[in-house]
Amino acid sequence: MRSAIAHGDLSAEHLEELRAAKARLEATPFLIKVANAAGQPLERSVAALPPGARDTVLAATRAALDRGLDWAVATMGTTKGARARPWLHTTVATASGGVGGALGWSALAAELPFSTLVMLRSIAAIAQEQGEDPASPEVRLQCLAVLSYGGPRADDDAAETTYYATRTALAGTLQRAATHLATAVRGGSAPKAARVVVAFVSKVAARFGLVVQEKAIAQAIPIAGALGGATLNHLFIGHFQQIALGHFTVRRLERIYGEAVVREAYERPGS
Repeated sequence: MRSAIAHGDLSAEHLEELRAAKARLEATPFLIKVANAAGQPLERSVAALPPGARDTVLAATRAALDRGLDWAVATMGTTKGARARPWLHTTVATASGGVGGALGWSALAAELPFSTLVMLRSIAAIAQEQGEDPASPEVRLQCLAVLSYGGPRADDDAAETTYYATRTALAGTLQRAATHLATAVRGGSAPKAARVVVAFVSKVAARFGLVVQEKAIAQAIPIAGALGGATLNHLFIGHFQQIALGHFTVRRLERIYGEAVVREAYERPGS
């Protein structure tokens, strides 16, 4: 429920929170973070991957999204505002990355579903801490949507890759999926709900798959080998935890002020 200040300017405290959220949402792309950690630039080309790797990455990405969210949310409590523990999920994901790193990039198909499951669990916890109900179909889908906001950005196509632009592109499919899921829970058409959810997951997978591909590229390049799979996974989950904190902070502020007011403040030059 919106407060009485829904049409006013953000308070100084909330404006500072919004600036911090924007910094997280418009942060350095994942592969550049890996390059900075390695101390040298990394090739972004798909050619850096072994033959057939792209198909493996796409299949692993879709499997990870299909399996992860239901289990992740099923382990949540129901108290809004419960304290998130990102350090715990980071530790687990880092350990799984260490195992996967020892086996090389080909272990991605087995390791990615698990690390994505842990990451979604962490995202759901962050959503809960920001006042969301992770048992809600819409919030479950919002957790998945976080994986779309952390993708690479091209400087010449920034209009289509900023946070609000990506969110707008997903909004229609997300809302339809949430509506059909809620209807299915009440005894509606489960097959129809499944079809709409599949369409939404496909959109998320298309963008999340780009980051997974970057992760695979980093694992395939010798210079990144010094980082190890554990370090890569540490960067990977940390990247999306920051995106999640930014996204659910924005949504919390929108519940107070309304989306239009928050978006105007977010997009204001110098904010």
